[in-house]
Amino acid sequence: MKPEEKRCSYFALSSKTKKELAERSAFLGFIEAAKVKVDPDSAANEEPLLPDISCKIEGAPYFFELGEITDENLAKDISTSLRDGIDGEGGFFSEEQPLIRIIRKKKSKTYQTNGAPMDLVLYYDKQFQIAPAEYLKLYKADIDACVTPDGAFSRIWIYSSWTKSILWQR
Repeated sequence: MKPEEKRCSYFALSSKTKKELAERSAFLGFIEAAKVKVDPDSAANEEPLLPDISCKIEGAPYFFELGEITDENLAKDISTSLRDGIDGEGGFFSEEQPLIRIIRKKKSKTYQTNGAPMDLVLYYDKQFQIAPAEYLKLYKADIDACVTPDGAFSRIWIYSSWTKSILWQR
């Protein structure tokens, strides 16, 4: 299939399907980089109120909620460029605002896990990371509230699809 045909086929998919494909790709890259031993073929996209991905680790249910760290204007520009087949040159973007926005958004949601553990995986895909650890120090209270006995998440990870590496974990 020619690149133009692939692009048109992708943009003909529903928003839901594109979201699931992006989440699945980010998750597979993440588990490889983090060396999380997910049982083979157990990962599945889920519908809300469940977290984004369900799987099994050592036979036990486990969930992962994913969130892309990206400046919303940058994401819109990239999507438009890809849809229209135009080479984008990038542009200005915020690093701090998207990081804290996604942490606060995920912290405020309610998830059904039936007691199974859940990790939060934040990832860079469209936007290249510069210095997330610097900003994480500024928002320690928000992060700490996510990972407590009363918090929703067992762990929080930050993954880069650019470098295929874990940038930070708590």
